[in-house]
Amino acid sequence: PQLREEFKFEYNRVREGLIRIGWGFFKKVVVADRLSIFVQQVYQHPGEHGGFAVVLATWMFAFQVYCDFSGYSDIAIGSARMMGVNLTDNFKTPYFSKTIREFWQRWHITLSVWIRDYLYFPMGGSRVTYSRLMFNTMFTFAVMGLWHGANWTFVMFGVIHGVLLSVRRTADKFFPNLKFDLGPRLKWLTFAISAFWVFNLTCIPDIFFCSATSGDAMIQIQSIFTVPNTTHTLIHNSLTGADTSVQFILSWVFIAFLLFFDIRMYTNKDETIEGLITRQPVAVRWTFYVVLLIFVGWFAMTTNAAFIYFQF
Repeated sequence: PQLREEFKFEYNRVREGLIRIGWGFFKKVVVADRLSIFVQQVYQHPGEHGGFAVVLATWMFAFQVYCDFSGYSDIAIGSARMMGVNLTDNFKTPYFSKTIREFWQRWHITLSVWIRDYLYFPMGGSRVTYSRLMFNTMFTFAVMGLWHGANWTFVMFGVIHGVLLSVRRTADKFFPNLKFDLGPRLKWLTFAISAFWVFNLTCIPDIFFCSATSGDAMIQIQSIFTVPNTTHTLIHNSLTGADTSVQFILSWVFIAFLLFFDIRMYTNKDETIEGLITRQPVAVRWTFYVVLLIFVGWFAMTTNAAFIYFQF
């Protein structure tokens, strides 16, 4: 229906679209492409790194794929907005989720909704017996994994997410009063610990998603529990060279910058980036525009990596 409407130029709509496009390019060119440098050091050479280096690289990949996927979506949403078409938000600060179920309500929303409406619900959804519910959950997530590609790594990605959600549902069924809560005075700490816990849970299937084969993924998991040779660690290699050390530090600075805005959007009832920026004072808005333009322009000249999303 939106495509049949007559196009009318609206300044606010174009401005909002440009902000979303700029934010998408920032996520991709500035954040995701910086992180990929260090992720590849670990995941292209399984077994050569160990301990915290693998954990750190997996955390970085989690943000890389988030910025890559959501950045691509933001560019598409912003472009459509400028032409008068409103598309569904595909990511809503997923790493602030307090449960695995909430994570999938915030991550790759269009895919999650499609799988839910055309596969999960026709199979009976959650209005079935407990055993059937477990089967429905595992089957739909296995299919979701296959959607990403015909590789066992993607199947395992989906299956592990299915297991995580099934465990949560089992706990809710048999232990309904089992909830993590530090009380009203420490509500913020309850949220922070819950979000960090769920983030780390989602990083487990990410190990398979990032690995070339399931065997490589198992090597990486095993490497987490080994004491590394310091000459082959991600941190050592990243901090011994002047250029790589700057890139490594900048990667975490940009993650902090991203999380700052994600927190603001999350606490304002999932406000969009364009909604957040347009209601700021003029000086703040233009500072944001200039900083974004400088970073995107500078790093766009030094990187030429395709979107991970293009594989799917």
